[in-house]
Amino acid sequence: MVPSLPYAHVDSSLRALAGQAEAFGRFAIGGLHGPLYPVTTLALDEVKDGILDMYMGRDKIADTVDLKGLMSSCAKTGMRIITLEMIGQDHCVMVVGKKSPSGLSLKFQELFIFHCTRVSSYKTIDGCGQRVKLTGKGLSLKECEHVIICNLEFEGGKGPDADGIQIKPKSKHIWIDHCGLRAYDNGLIDITRESTDITISRCHFSQHDKTILTGPDPSHIGDRCIRIIIQHCFFDRTRERHPRVRYGKVHLYNNYTRNWGTYAVCASVE
Repeated sequence: MVPSLPYAHVDSSLRALAGQAEAFGRFAIGGLHGPLYPVTTLALDEVKDGILDMYMGRDKIADTVDLKGLMSSCAKTGMRIITLEMIGQDHCVMVVGKKSPSGLSLKFQELFIFHCTRVSSYKTIDGCGQRVKLTGKGLSLKECEHVIICNLEFEGGKGPDADGIQIKPKSKHIWIDHCGLRAYDNGLIDITRESTDITISRCHFSQHDKTILTGPDPSHIGDRCIRIIIQHCFFDRTRERHPRVRYGKVHLYNNYTRNWGTYAVCASVE
């Protein structure tokens, strides 16, 4: 049975997700006035020297895969509603490497990427109730506005700069909703460099050390403009940073933190 979408009662086209966020991220409109862009494969059509290896468990089942949709769609300018309709075989994994893709197309449910996927302004990215998992590097929101990310899972990012979602610099009007994030080498969500007006709601954070960071350094006094709300989230065996705050206004309510390690919430500097 496919789970129902959150807010499905308001508009099955997902356009009415705009304005559904509470508090600081409430003005996020995502791709409200843009076309609906269903993605059933992933694209490197704007990325040079990319190779994709398809695995089923430990067995390699394809050398190269045509990725048509996610990476280029996230990076392109203009409004767009991106739905990830991953309905293929269970436990298929896409691995992004260094050669050009060929024409073979396969559906999938899990993607491993070596480089962060850049997200430009005015995008709604929705997993559409499928269990779509991004592993490896996550999403990067840099100098963008009006982005909605919902119904996705992020797991197992490797490397010193591997974050599930990076929001920096000066990004605003962001809503992250109904996402699961776990087990990255760095942070699950990093909000830095004067990024503001962000709502994180109904997300599950688990099996991780440094969970949410707001403000990377005491010297970045411009981060005083940061405004974030974290609501109805479940922090499950995450060690610290629920969140860690250096500057800015962060509103927390109706969150559940279970079995933390060093601390639950930390506010420092100011």
